[in-house]
Amino acid sequence: MNTTETQGIKTYDQFVLFRIGNELFSSRIERVKEIIRYPTVTTIPRAPKFLSGIANLRGSILPIIDTRVMLGIEKKDITESTRVLVIDTGDHQTGLIVDGVNGVFSLEDAVIEPPPSTIDLEVDVKYVKNIIKRNDLDKLIMELDLDLITSFESTDKSEKSYRKSLLSSKENTVEESKESINEIQLVTFIIGEEEYGFPIESVREVLRVGYLTEVPNTPSYVLGVLSVRNTLLPVIDLRRLFDLPSLGEDIRENLERFRREHNLQVKDILNSLTLGADITRYSFEECALGKWLEEFKTSSEDLARSIQSTRYDHQELHRKMEEAGRLKDASSEEIDVFSKELNQFLERLNIDIEEIGSSVENAVKEDQKILVVQFKDLPVGFLVDRMQQVIRVQDKAIESPPAILSTDKTKNLKGIVKMDEGKRLILVLNEEKLIDVGEIEEIREKTTSSTGTEYVEEASTEEIQLITFNVGREEFGITIDHVREINRLDKITSIPRAPAFIKGIMNLRGNVIPIIDLRERFGLEETTSSEVRRVIIVEISEKLTGLLVDSVSEVLRLPKKDIESPPGIIETDVEMRFISGIGKADGGKRIILIIDVDKLLSSEEKEALKHTEEENAGDINE
Repeated sequence: MNTTETQGIKTYDQFVLFRIGNELFSSRIERVKEIIRYPTVTTIPRAPKFLSGIANLRGSILPIIDTRVMLGIEKKDITESTRVLVIDTGDHQTGLIVDGVNGVFSLEDAVIEPPPSTIDLEVDVKYVKNIIKRNDLDKLIMELDLDLITSFESTDKSEKSYRKSLLSSKENTVEESKESINEIQLVTFIIGEEEYGFPIESVREVLRVGYLTEVPNTPSYVLGVLSVRNTLLPVIDLRRLFDLPSLGEDIRENLERFRREHNLQVKDILNSLTLGADITRYSFEECALGKWLEEFKTSSEDLARSIQSTRYDHQELHRKMEEAGRLKDASSEEIDVFSKELNQFLERLNIDIEEIGSSVENAVKEDQKILVVQFKDLPVGFLVDRMQQVIRVQDKAIESPPAILSTDKTKNLKGIVKMDEGKRLILVLNEEKLIDVGEIEEIREKTTSSTGTEYVEEASTEEIQLITFNVGREEFGITIDHVREINRLDKITSIPRAPAFIKGIMNLRGNVIPIIDLRERFGLEETTSSEVRRVIIVEISEKLTGLLVDSVSEVLRLPKKDIESPPGIIETDVEMRFISGIGKADGGKRIILIIDVDKLLSSEEKEALKHTEEENAGDINE
């Protein structure tokens, strides 16, 4: 056997053979740690085009490179045969997307040589290390230069320094308690299909979307300015900044895709019936539209009603499609009747989809929020799809971004938080890297010239920062220093012989959290809606307690001068003893009842709360 070496490669070495586009490629087998199916990938804003995103590989962050883009091959959709090669690059691992894996081969009876400078290849030749010619194959095999493909400058911050930057507090920030000194509190939100976060110290407040004044000759991602307490707030659309379509356009594109899919499915069924062919079964449980409708969340009552109507009509269409399997040998008259009925169900679904598409642009504004983030000496508003939660995470759950994201354009990540054993990733944004300070100054100047209004810093007045939420028809607020985090409504476990004011308990990362339903506490009727209900985690008598509310509105800064003591008629009402003040926002048009958390429960109830937690501590993980 010939063991002649070419650039350090022996002909008996083993290689992985794989396909990208119409070409065959290879890699030395010792560099390929494993081969996996295409995983769930979290996209990174403003990342290089060749970087599909990051994935969780057994708790580790794995950058995923699209080799088609890297090699200059036309991009293609992910298929069942798509695989990811996990490449060992020394200090980390990187995933390479390939169209298919053909197997493993040795280089016996092969000729190996560097690529000639004149060779005509369909790929970028700089990434080809060697050309392999095998006697049993007509096509050439290109050995990829893995060191070049996976090379990128390392980050200038270690994981430890990233954690330090995330954990560092700003001036006037409430001092953390000893038990949470190794934690960071994040305000998380959704853009597209990804979850992002800002450290809560950077977030001044969270606002509803109001009337925006456009500013001419500014970057496309600048939506305009919003008047907030007699000051002008520049508002940045994070979707535009991340080169994403608008939220309304995104939803309409999904709906149009779902509409086409169902039209084709119905057409396929009817053609099969006419021809007497086997009928394809289209599963309702696996239907992409069904999953989208179930997962879609909105605060808009009109849009929620449209979604509910669409869910029903979609389910009825699939029920009718299932009946086709019993008509394979039916008469032409029976097939004609069935076809007419099936098309009627399809038409109803198409009308539902059109109605959602026509109203969604305005309706989603009820879900969108503006996060006001301190940027240098100027507050800047960032428009997001919807708020997710306020959450505390331990520093060990935070990783520095992969080195591939260390380019000037993608240094907008401070870190990546891994939750739920890595199944949930939160991209923590670096507000100082999102936009250039010069662009902010330019927006200032253009706003001044176009509106005739000078930027005026907010007067140094005493303020309180509130988490505002709804219970029934009223809006309430809790000062932010009392709030540990805000979570989506998860499973609440009922407990026997519990005090009447405790709805149940929930598991928060291994801790027993008693839940108090504020609807019940305030004597209101129960609600069946759970999609937007949230649990606000607060401390009552040094015990973590969850307050179940209908929805969380925003984080709001309110000058103390706009807060009044409760009128006498409220102060003397025993059931309203926990109202410490009444806030007036939006020029007095909006009334916020400010709750004193310490007065939510009586002394006897606080003692009962303590016993409930202690008695159920051992049962929470069962």
